Amino acid sequence: MFCQCYDVAEQRGDPALPPWRTDVLQARIDKALARELRRVVVVQRGPRPALLIYPEGNRSTPIYRASLDSVELTGEPHLLVRIQPRDDDAALLLRFETLEAKINWWRAVAQLTTPSQYETADELDQITTAISEEDSDGDIDEDASTLKKTRQAFEQAVQAFVRPPRARYDMSQLGPRAFPFGGKAYRRQDATTANQRGEVVRYSVWRGVEDRDRKTLLYVHANAGCRLEALSVLGPCLQMGFQVIALDCAGSGLSGGEHTTLGWRERDDVRAVIDAEDCGQVTLWGRSMGAATALLYAATRDPNVVALILDSPFQSLRQLALDVVQSALGGSELNGAARVASIGALRLVRGAVRRRAGFDIYDVDIERHARECACPTLVLCALDDALVPPAHSHAVHAALPKAELCVCPGTHNSVRPRGVSQRVERFLREHVFGDVPASSGDVEGLLDEAAVASPTIGRSVAPWHAEALATRARATAPRFLGSFDEEDLVAARRVDTPDE
Repeated sequence: MFCQCYDVAEQRGDPALPPWRTDVLQARIDKALARELRRVVVVQRGPRPALLIYPEGNRSTPIYRASLDSVELTGEPHLLVRIQPRDDDAALLLRFETLEAKINWWRAVAQLTTPSQYETADELDQITTAISEEDSDGDIDEDASTLKKTRQAFEQAVQAFVRPPRARYDMSQLGPRAFPFGGKAYRRQDATTANQRGEVVRYSVWRGVEDRDRKTLLYVHANAGCRLEALSVLGPCLQMGFQVIALDCAGSGLSGGEHTTLGWRERDDVRAVIDAEDCGQVTLWGRSMGAATALLYAATRDPNVVALILDSPFQSLRQLALDVVQSALGGSELNGAARVASIGALRLVRGAVRRRAGFDIYDVDIERHARECACPTLVLCALDDALVPPAHSHAVHAALPKAELCVCPGTHNSVRPRGVSQRVERFLREHVFGDVPASSGDVEGLLDEAAVASPTIGRSVAPWHAEALATRARATAPRFLGSFDEEDLVAARRVDTPDE
């Protein structure tokens, strides 16, 4: 396999410089240090598979050799695969000519690998004033109300990104450990694992008692959510033949960790859960932050993901932060002091998140990583979503090589209508099960009919309640499983999780 190989060295700009100046210096250093070389990369099979790199035209002595167990492979944008030794900061970047070549090589190697206080208001005023002078030669007279709105937007964005309200719930809300549903017996198992940072990640697995063929759907919740969100899609997914896994990402629900990172580190929580379970073929379904997590995992951690369902993915965390700030200042078309203030607030949000949570919001670029996500993907978005506007989902859809887009009425947290569940079922049957999509059936109706009165996705009738209501309905009169009356819906226990 021929590819281009880069030597990568870690360099940092002067920490005394402002953040945006440091970034410019960093980019120049990286460009100057990168050396593009033509190499031959060989994967040696056997009991202890190894990676060998030779100069082009010379296969006598390798210039690099490493056991596959001692390195970590991750996908990067621009057709790159990063080879990171576990005991060394230095890394190699392999560039491939096509996305297909990258994915095929990465999959082949993966099969051989054994998984083993932010700024004060005074600082904000000073920096915003400085930026005003730089951008407008001192002609803008700062408005006190604009600065007040800027501070509020800044605090709102930082809090929402790194420490949103944590969803609190009791384990009994996950339902019974064993229950009948659709003529089969199912059980739930709760477990814990640890991510690579040592934080406890808690998750639940629902599977059929007699199921042997492992097809896994892993659901990733939204920001400020938890694994209870998966109950809204649990019934139809179980009936289609999936075992369903739902986790509390680090910093959310009952898992450990203090901060959330909107997908950047949550992808490693997903990896820890998948490594801990017998998952077989994996499909990921994520909403909002969970959608970003799912795509980042498929694009950078595992080339064997079968399919993705992304509900309300954001284009990039930078753009989402800018949307939050601009919305607080009065809209997307800002001029004068408001425009300058939004730029200042965005830079401060970036710096505050770096200090508090240890990651750069500019790195969480879902659109950029989407270009190298090779698995079939269904993108869902709501027409009246004010939190993650539909433009974000359209941008992600346009960047994906194999994607379908489904736009539906509703808001960010509203229940998706019947047509969406039908579209999801057809997508999963086609790309996961290889079946002819069903034109009708109970699976299509369970997602929506059992939740017709629910204002959010986190509130729905779980499969054990649906089974009880169906049994009661059959005992009184023949009717469709989803046609519960208002009394039934009130009697069914509902699950509340905080909105984002």
